[in-house]
Order: sequence, then structure tokens, then C-alpha cells
Amino acid sequence: MNIVEDLYQLQVEFFNDIRYSGNSTFIDGENTALEHFQALYTDDLKFNLRLSDDIIFNPDEKFYFICLLSYMQVEDIIKQYSIDSNFLKKIKELLKEDNFRLVLLDVHESYKHEEVKTLFNLFDDGHEKIIFINNDSNLKNLNHTPYVKTLKTNFLWNNDTALPSPKIFTSAWNEEKRNKMFLCNNKEGKEHRFLTISLLDMYGLLDNTNYSFLKKPQIDTNFKGLKDFRRKDFKDLENYLKINYNRLQKPKVSDFEIHNDAFKNVENLIETNHNFAGEVNTDDYKNSYINIVTESVYWHNAIHITEKSLKPFCLPILPIFVASPNHVKTLRDDYSLDLFDDFINHDYDKELDNTKRLKMIIEECLRLSKLENEIIHFYKNNKDRFLNNKNTILEFTKQKDNHIVDTILKF
Repeated sequence: MNIVEDLYQLQVEFFNDIRYSGNSTFIDGENTALEHFQALYTDDLKFNLRLSDDIIFNPDEKFYFICLLSYMQVEDIIKQYSIDSNFLKKIKELLKEDNFRLVLLDVHESYKHEEVKTLFNLFDDGHEKIIFINNDSNLKNLNHTPYVKTLKTNFLWNNDTALPSPKIFTSAWNEEKRNKMFLCNNKEGKEHRFLTISLLDMYGLLDNTNYSFLKKPQIDTNFKGLKDFRRKDFKDLENYLKINYNRLQKPKVSDFEIHNDAFKNVENLIETNHNFAGEVNTDDYKNSYINIVTESVYWHNAIHITEKSLKPFCLPILPIFVASPNHVKTLRDDYSLDLFDDFINHDYDKELDNTKRLKMIIEECLRLSKLENEIIHFYKNNKDRFLNNKNTILEFTKQKDNHIVDTILKF
């Protein structure tokens, strides 16, 4: 695979000239980008480092520039491809050549579809030679836009190969009475997570919830960050938030993390980019019945399945998902997972209205909170189903996205 090496030097020079709002320390040229790309592939993938001039003199060979977008803010990505820099001039120049391809790669995140279109619109021509890859199961809907070519990757196998191990499953399995009804772990203080914790409290469920909330919510005391959420649809929610905001926005670790020395200084862990995704305390899962998974995406149309969604199937625990529409459907259809639909009502997953969907989720939690004896009985009589889910995840973690690399090599 021919990689245009000198473009990385231009990119590094560009980064040094522009101050970004996000963390660009990971974007250090070819090594990081190629390592991420190569990790998608099970077979040996050899890179031939070439110069941009080689593209013109070798018209029968294809040449690629893989630009890693991970760890960057969306506005910084758009800035990178909108500022009239030597880097962008060279990219646009090469896109005029039939044998050059630009690969925009983010193995971890998902984007609003409008943002992807904005990114593609920055190029006057050459759209057909640009491919965008990220973790959005709903990207197929964006492919209907003629000039946007996208592929969905899932890097979860790389993050969570230890999760489906028999040891973790066994240590978390519990058929007896547990401490709390719900488990709800949160790191980033996103709006839908703050609302979930607030509504659990307002509905009298938070005392029966083992939860964490490590970073302050991305809203102020005037609640301007709550986007299109209609607080008036919930009786007395406005007054409740005003009274309880200061209490609920304080950092909190889960019931069992609080006994872990590493979590005594949460702010320091966040500053040092501690890997919370890989920090699994099985006692949290063993001592709760239902995992309320507050996924990374809630407000827009991406379906972003991260390690958060896999944990309840591996540890194991009954799941409910605070996520964008069709998240549960994707886990069921694309991942072949048992969502325990005979016990949990996931109809909220079909609701497109963000306010109504969250209300349906909380009301389902309220219904389930009254069924402790039935839930204990369910665990005792359905261990095989939980085991099947764990084995399904185990098979999934063995896979890599060969089809992505193969598609790009033919692109």
C-alpha cells in the first residue's frame, strides 16, 4: 500500500502553526495514523512510503494519505481542511490526480451527519476520491448522499478483548439479592447523563442506584446546554433542577470504586487521561440488577456503540440504554445479542423525539424497580442466555475489520 509520506510533514507543520482547542498531541504524523489503520487488519499489511511527486510519475499505481481524526475536536478537523495552508493546497492538488485517495479515519468516535457533509463540502472537487471511516452504525444512511463515501468501523475488539473472559463473567455473576437495583457509571458530564441522574433522583430511584458522575455536566445553572430537551414535559423538573443542580453536579465515584486507592483523586485521574474504559470493577456489576448504560451519543442520528454497550453482556447484567434511536436494534440485529425483550421493554429505542425517549427510559426503570423478586428469579432461570451473550461478544472480539482495508485498497 503506497503511503504519501511527505504529506505528514506538511500536516505536522500545519499543526505547529495553528493552536487547536482539542488535544492534538496524538496527531504526530504517519506513525499514529498508520498504526491505527494497520490494527484494523488481520493479515500482514505493508506500507510503501512514497513521495507526492511519485503519484504523477506512476499513474498505474494507487497512492493513499491516511489522516487520523481520532482525539480531535470536530471544529478542529473542519478547521484543518478549511484554512488555506500548504497542507490543504497539496491535498487539493493531489485530489485532481486519478490515482490518489484521501482516507479520513476515526476508529473511535462518531459525528453528526451534518458535520460529515460539512467536511466533504470543503473540497471543491475530488469528492469521489475521499472516504470517511468512523464508528457509526448509521453511516449507511449518509452514503445516500452522492458525494459522501463512508465506512463503519468498530475498534471495540481492540479495547475489550479481556471483557468476555470466563473469569470476569464468573466473578460478576450473582443469583442472590443485590445491594442496588441500578448501576449507572458516567465519566464525561454530557447533558443526557446529567438528565438521567437528575430524573432518577426526581423519580425516587437514585437512592437505589449505584452511580458515578466523574466530570461536571456541560451545562450551567441556567441549563442552556440542554439543547432541545423539553423540561416542561416533566412536572416540576425546572424547579427540581434549580434546587438540586449544585448537589448533582459534584464529582462522584461508584460504591465500589470509592474503596479503590486509584479513585481517591478523581480530578487527577481525569487530568492524566486515566483509562476509565478499561477500569472495570466487577463488584459494581455483581451488586446491581440493571445497568443503565449512558452511551456517548444521544442527541443526534449517529448510532455509536462503544465498550459501554458491551460491558453488561460480558459482566453480566440486564441492560437499558440511554442512547440515540435504534441503538438497541443495532445490538440485536448487527451484533446478534439477546436484549431480554421478554423482560425489559425497549420500545423507547424506536422513539425519535429525544425528550419522549428519555421519559420512556425512566418510566421503564420505574416499572422495573418494583420487580426485585421477579428479577432475581429471572437471573436464576436464564444463566444460559447471559452466557450466550458473553460467548457472542467473545467471537466478536476475535474479528477485525478486514473488509474496510480491502474496500479501501480497491477504492
